[in-house]
Amino acid sequence: MQNCWLVLGELFYHYEAGEFEKEITPETHGRELYDQYCEDVNQPIAIETVINKIKAGEYTDKEEFKSDVERIFSNCLSFNKEGSEIYESALSLKFFFRDKCGEFRL
Repeated sequence: MQNCWLVLGELFYHYEAGEFEKEITPETHGRELYDQYCEDVNQPIAIETVINKIKAGEYTDKEEFKSDVERIFSNCLSFNKEGSEIYESALSLKFFFRDKCGEFRL
């Protein structure tokens, strides 16, 4: 799991990752957007959740880790309009993550 930590660190400090660090809440995004997000997205997740799961030893293999991180981006891509800033950031981070997984042999 050491390489998962390294890849996650690269992702966490990426300049576009800020919107993906914490889960959407009514306090951070407003009640209406939060309710719509919960209705549309079955399994919300954020980078902070992945960090907590690694710390707690909840991942049994790297595939579970990769699946959770990929879900961060797929949730965003399915919820937001194509071409929006957040959509484009999710695409960019998705490809960045995949490149880093290759670099660190995950």
